[in-house]
Amino acid sequence: MRLSKFLVLFTMLALIAGCAMPTLKPSGDPGNPIKRIAVLPLVNNTNDIDAPEMVRERLVAALQARMYNVQSLEETNLILRDQMGITLGGQLEMADNREMAEILGVEGLFFGDLMDFH
Repeated sequence: MRLSKFLVLFTMLALIAGCAMPTLKPSGDPGNPIKRIAVLPLVNNTNDIDAPEMVRERLVAALQARMYNVQSLEETNLILRDQMGITLGGQLEMADNREMAEILGVEGLFFGDLMDFH
């Protein structure tokens, strides 16, 4: 009697588990020509000196959540500083975007101006 109750319970649990929907993870677009992105320093038009780095970190997380391969901020900063002499977002307008992408080893550049931060 006890064995039959166990088998019924086990069968019910197995059926319920079999009906669960699998969690699908989004996949990247293999046809997208942008394989790797660098998030560049932002031009800081705010009074908060830490804001651009906080926004960059959030941008990296958001892009990675959408299945983009994002170059680490540390690697991007090191290459920009050592090979191009760029440490601030305001210096980016002096550089050629194609040359910068080639030096960074990426197909996409993400840059912009930070106007307001709360």
